[in-house]
Amino acid sequence: MKIMCQTQNGFRLAEEDLKMRGSGEIFGVRQSGLPEFLAADIVNDYNILEVARQEAQEVFKTPDRPEYQMMLADLDVDGGFD
Repeated sequence: MKIMCQTQNGFRLAEEDLKMRGSGEIFGVRQSGLPEFLAADIVNDYNILEVARQEAQEVFKTPDRPEYQMMLADLDVDGGFD
């Protein structure tokens, strides 16, 4: 409630809520709490997650590049890493 008195910025409120309650399951049904597999903190690691997203997009746009071959060989047919 304190943060709601300090700002009316919806993005700031959402960020504080995320910090307090946790992200839940991004692809699941739980809407709060810590995910079972925590690879990164969405709030604190946003910049590196954005870089990783951009890099992954580049890999899948140009999969024939030699430097991607070893990594792509580790992908299974469902699109995940082994």
